[in-house]
Amino acid sequence: MAKGAIDNSSPGNTAGELKQPADANTLGNRETAVDANDETDAAMPPLPDQGDSTDTDIGSDGGTTAGNETDNLVADNTGDAAAGNASDEGKTASDLPPNANTGMGDGVDPNLPPDVTPPVASPQVVGQLTSTDSVLLRFGGEPPSLSRLAQLDNVSTGEPLISLPDFRNVISLGEGVTVQAVGETHFEFETTQSETELPRIHLKQGRLLIGTVGAVGTRIRLRTGELEYALTFLEPGSTLAVDARKIRSDGALPHESACPVELVVDATSGQTIWESFARGGRWELATGTRWAQPANATDAIVINTVPPEWATSLSLTPLAAQAAGRVDEYLRGELATRIRQALLEQLTSNRIEVRALATRSLAAADDFGAILAALNDTEFRAFWNQQIPSLRQAVVRNPQSAALVNIALESQRREYAPELYRMLWGYTATELQDGGHAAKLVEYLSHDDLDFRVLAAWNLREITGITNINYRPEAVRSARMRGAQQWKLKLEAGEIVPGG
Repeated sequence: MAKGAIDNSSPGNTAGELKQPADANTLGNRETAVDANDETDAAMPPLPDQGDSTDTDIGSDGGTTAGNETDNLVADNTGDAAAGNASDEGKTASDLPPNANTGMGDGVDPNLPPDVTPPVASPQVVGQLTSTDSVLLRFGGEPPSLSRLAQLDNVSTGEPLISLPDFRNVISLGEGVTVQAVGETHFEFETTQSETELPRIHLKQGRLLIGTVGAVGTRIRLRTGELEYALTFLEPGSTLAVDARKIRSDGALPHESACPVELVVDATSGQTIWESFARGGRWELATGTRWAQPANATDAIVINTVPPEWATSLSLTPLAAQAAGRVDEYLRGELATRIRQALLEQLTSNRIEVRALATRSLAAADDFGAILAALNDTEFRAFWNQQIPSLRQAVVRNPQSAALVNIALESQRREYAPELYRMLWGYTATELQDGGHAAKLVEYLSHDDLDFRVLAAWNLREITGITNINYRPEAVRSARMRGAQQWKLKLEAGEIVPGG
């Protein structure tokens, strides 16, 4: 088992043509053919009609050209704001720097007046990667590209970081503080204006365990979106589990507007002070206390509960551990600086679990061709429940990632792209009822193409919580008919639409 690996199988609740790897057959026998050699420019497909919506997103929360010979993948490039900065006009997604088009510049100090911009600080070393057998990527260098950090490599401010799926990456800061990225997580460290505080953590999406082995009184700032918080450890051994989930707003198009953050903080041990600057408020979180700030909500919720499994479970299934170990071993040496090439090569592995992890890892770095093709490949059926949440997270991560998913779909699925892309957004209750999406999902269960059936079945289970209907999207038509009919009866009984 890879020491830095985790069990992350359950969902956390997510310009230029994408080509398939040179040998398209390495992804298995697909029901729908994909033209791996089509090199025509892909135009943005027509986008699905959002319709009116007023309810909370149900079941939501959750690239670059695969033929590109460089490794300039985009790492959570837009942060938390929509794309479209005038200075970036005419550039493709892969041309944009990691923090292009942000609505709130990195390093913004909320204590400064809004018209005062702090001076740009040079990168400073904030800690070291101390975990073994873990995979943490950073976006930087000249020209900017993805590379893997080795154990004991320095971590600096201003470097976007990506923790790959199924790994734990531990960064040791000063004063006995550690930051552990759990599973797919996008974050970076930022310089603050205070010389007495540790660097601020910008958690863009994903999960962090922040703890101290002995220091008391240490204060750390954390930013999600445009909101800033601070935590202060009151006891040795205190740990907070922080989960930042992007949620699509009612009526929002994910490729046009940034999705707000839902933040959930669990005290897994010790005692910690938690402060919210923008909302105001100060809470003392003891073991078993959860503080939550729903997306777009004014008031926080504080309850007593059991810490989440992801914060306490350190193990993977044997199969997943083997895959993580293989990816860990492969992304070393020369390939540690050619991440995209190395992950694409893993798509030819004779182990399906390795290929599945490679598709999710590429998606974490905004390369979506392989993971989308896997939805049309029955060989990946045991991994669809992991791959779809990875795609859902990408769609809500930022407008640029959402647009790249859409472009990749258009290059593979042409006229079917808008319907497939829409199924990756999530649905509000109004959309399911008034927009007719619930009926469409049930109809898609009988679609001729596998990816339609896979996404429709996953959405219906996610929306309703119903798991006892025996419907297998990869089965032959006669075997699927009974399950599809059961879902139709649920639709007619109003059991798919929340509150129906």
